[in-house]
Amino acid sequence: MDPVEFLTDARVIAVAHGTSVSWFRPRDSHLEETMHDLHASPINTIKFSKDGRYLLTAGDRHVRVFHNVPGYRELLVDHSETLKSPKLSQAQRSRIKEQIEEAETALKSILGAVQDVAD
Repeated sequence: MDPVEFLTDARVIAVAHGTSVSWFRPRDSHLEETMHDLHASPINTIKFSKDGRYLLTAGDRHVRVFHNVPGYRELLVDHSETLKSPKLSQAQRSRIKEQIEEAETALKSILGAVQDVAD
């Protein structure tokens, strides 16, 4: 059986299959992203970090750590929808906006670093 890991806030599901990992959105079962050939042998364990920022994979006697980019994207979608609620207090609205800014900054940093490596 392939390892499956649910992010604790249920924004993202990660599924290992062979040497690859796929991320899905639980709200609509959409495949967000697949990363191939992460290990030389099949992945036997996957786990999200407690804060949900990283996905750890174990296989071929190695542990690899990946940024949870699909998780950041889902956080942005979820929080943007939440901001539309008129029931939020000013403090809640302010905190959600902070979290959106943090996620946007993290994504720019991660994706910018990937872009720099590709160039």
